[in-house]
Amino acid sequence: MNVFEKLFGIDPQKIKKTCILTPFLTKNLLQQFDIKKLEKGFLYKCANTKNFTLIHTGIGTPFVGDAVLYLKDTDCQNIFFFGSCGLIESSDNLNIGSLVTPSSSLAIEGFTQVLNQEFDSINVTFPHKKLLEKFNKNHSKKTHNVICASFGSLKLEEENLNFLKKNNVQALDMETSSFFHAATKIKRRALALLYVTDIIKEKPFYRQYTSEDKIAVESAINQSVEILKRACGTSLLTQ
Repeated sequence: MNVFEKLFGIDPQKIKKTCILTPFLTKNLLQQFDIKKLEKGFLYKCANTKNFTLIHTGIGTPFVGDAVLYLKDTDCQNIFFFGSCGLIESSDNLNIGSLVTPSSSLAIEGFTQVLNQEFDSINVTFPHKKLLEKFNKNHSKKTHNVICASFGSLKLEEENLNFLKKNNVQALDMETSSFFHAATKIKRRALALLYVTDIIKEKPFYRQYTSEDKIAVESAINQSVEILKRACGTSLLTQ
């Protein structure tokens, strides 16, 4: 058994040309992706469908970034990241349950970086340009492009809100910047699809969901799954 198989629970030669990475598994997600069980590795869990490999990475920058780097020595060419995010503020087009695709992601991943407000030099990472263009063409009515930031602290989001607004950040997550950076490093096509679960100050992550918000998030997850399944089975992923 090689290192990849030990970590991912699957032979690297069985990895599909398209992979979907997700940091957590929502209720019924495997069933929605037509997956019966995941193969368990030391770090990751995987399963194959007809058109893609699903990889459960766990939450956090190192796990997601490393998962992408390990895919370099497989047949994977296209990588989707599927997760959640929070909004800086709501708008006519963006609210709980909205679907967003980052057109860029600021790398503010480190807790110490955020704690010390070391924001003088921030790397900006990007999805694959042509993949994003094709995705927008097919799904622009259901998703919105946003400027995202992978931010290293949930607690410190509110006190850095003005800085984020000044840099035109619209959404916050934890992993997209490392995801894009790693995919660029190994020369793979990458795109992220996120659903909105919270809004800083207005509807913070620690609040109790209203029944309306719960329905909106569940609907967003269902829509995301269908979008990803269609995307993985179409010419969207050809060069």
